[in-house]
Parts: sequence; C-alpha cells; structure tokens
Amino acid sequence: MTTTTISKLHFHLQNAELADFAPKLYSWYAASAAAGDVILKPMMSREKESGDALLTAFKRQKIVSGLDEADKARDEATVSLYAVVDGYARFPLAEKKSAAVQLLTVLDKYRGLTRQSLNKQSTETMSLLEDLAKDEFVSSIKALDGVADLIAKVSAAQAAFRAEEARLVESKAGAGDNATTLRKKLFSLINDDIIPYLNIAAKYGDEGYAELARKIAAEVDATNLKVTQRLASGK
Repeated sequence: MTTTTISKLHFHLQNAELADFAPKLYSWYAASAAAGDVILKPMMSREKESGDALLTAFKRQKIVSGLDEADKARDEATVSLYAVVDGYARFPLAEKKSAAVQLLTVLDKYRGLTRQSLNKQSTETMSLLEDLAKDEFVSSIKALDGVADLIAKVSAAQAAFRAEEARLVESKAGAGDNATTLRKKLFSLINDDIIPYLNIAAKYGDEGYAELARKIAAEVDATNLKVTQRLASGK
C-alpha cells in the first residue's frame, strides 16, 4: 500500500481556519493507535492546549468586532434621531417646529457625541436619554411622528453596546496571548514538528499511523484548497 504523505498547512492560513483545523487533528490522534506514542504524546498535548487557547483568543477577537458593530449601530441610531429632529425644526407647521425646537434644547447639549471616545459617548448617550425621558418633553416627542421610535432605537443600541462591552471585559479577565501570537506557535508546531513526525511514522510504523496520516492528509488538503480559493477571490 502506498504511504500517504501529509502536506504542510498553507502559509496564509487564517486564525479562524487554524482554530477549526486544530481540534480535528487532536480528535483523530486521540482516537488512534498513535495515542500511545511517547514522542507524539507531548507534541499533541501542546497542540491541544494551543488549539484551545487560539479558539478562545479568536472568540475574543469576534467580541471586539461585535463591539465595533454595536458602536456603529449606536452611531447610526443617534445620527438618525438628530437628522429627524433637525428636519422638524425647519418644518413649516408651527406645532411641529415648536416641538422640535424644544427637543433641540436637549439635543444641542450633546451634539457631536458620536465623535467622542467610546466611554464618553456611552456616558453622554445615557445622559441624553435621561433628559429626553423627563415629563417636560413627553408632549413634544408625541407631536413629532417617528421621534419616539428613534429614541427607543438609540436606547436599544446603547444597551446592546453595553452588553458587548461587558462581554469584552469578561473575556479580557482571562486573556493570555493574542490570536496572532498563538497562531504562529500552533502553526509552527503542526508544520515543523507534528506533520514531519507523522510522515515518518506512517512510512515506518504500523497501520495505525498510516490510517491517522490518511485522515490528516485529507483534511490538510481540503483546508489548503479553501485557503487557495480564498486568496484567488481576493479575500
């Protein structure tokens, strides 16, 4: 039977792709006859530890991305509120214009808050919402179609941002190396140590190594193909 040779992982493998590959590699190893190999065992222990750490770090990166998206949604809701009330302030109907002008006594105090730092924007947004919730502005808000809904959207966006912020703080509490650093370590371990060893073991060892090598080789080829296709598409 022809010996299967495992190719090395593509250099341009991304964090997410490696985080997906690593647990498969360990799972196949743990269920194979090679699990008792005294040389492979410490390498695979490090592989699992690094793979778990990379997955955790990658999830933390996604939380940061989620925070950026939450901030963007908050900005959009805030800008929409200001745009609508500013429009009503130029409305030809006196009732609409008067109600808008009253709301602008509050909104003008916070104008430009979307350009503030994230923490200051949160503080000012909460203060803005508290001011708009006062009894003296209830009738003005009711008089302007859509404004109550826009205020509710700002409030919901602020709550969503705070929720993402709390998740980020929680994730940082147990943070270790970042995903890029972990990727480099894990990538090197797999390509420079584990794959070369398994190629030799598959060639000179028993069928258990060869079977493991075939599974890993197929997954490496499939993963590398995805990377090649991604690069070809410019992503």
